[in-house]
Amino acid sequence: MKKLLFSLLFFLTLNSFIRAQSPTHLFVLGTSANAYKGDLSDTYHKWSASVHLGMKINKGKRINGLINLSFGNVTGQNPNFEGNDEIEGTPNRFFNTKIFTANYDLQLNLLKRKQFTVFISQGIGLLFYTPQDEFKEKFTEPTRAPNETYSNSALTLPSQLGVNYFFKNGYGLGLQAGYLNPISDYIDNISELGDAQGNDNVFMGRAYLMIPLKLSKPVD
Repeated sequence: MKKLLFSLLFFLTLNSFIRAQSPTHLFVLGTSANAYKGDLSDTYHKWSASVHLGMKINKGKRINGLINLSFGNVTGQNPNFEGNDEIEGTPNRFFNTKIFTANYDLQLNLLKRKQFTVFISQGIGLLFYTPQDEFKEKFTEPTRAPNETYSNSALTLPSQLGVNYFFKNGYGLGLQAGYLNPISDYIDNISELGDAQGNDNVFMGRAYLMIPLKLSKPVD
């Protein structure tokens, strides 16, 4: 009984301490719904998922930072895709690409109140990706133009819009949506044999939990 009372007292004391302070560093855990746009789809409509882990640095009133890692996949299919018939090769009509991202975002608060913020963010990072066919095999050269090769990594410039809500104990929930903006036209394994203009892109709609790790002075 004494141990139970002591544990309860400790929890209440810790909770009161947390309630009085503002989190400056938070662990972020979330998931996203992903949709691809490129040569096999001119709209964002075929959905897949990613898991996100990160560290939010929440010291500033206007500008804050986020270190983010994610892993998941994007997919697309067009059974009627013919590609560029002026170039030799037989393009794939389906793909499922495993993706891993590592990026740093600067978040600008458009509206900040005691318990919630609305923000936009711009980041820079790296994307590592592996396109595969319906048999989970890597694509071979006949699905591309002769001597066409590409790297399995690319620079990304993710742009996001989001909202965060913080509870009085420092924990928080967030929603975020935006574009990965990879500097690559090979997320779907198709470039020269395709007819879409520009690079492939991925839309991500994310929901996440924020867990306080480090606290500062009390919130005004």
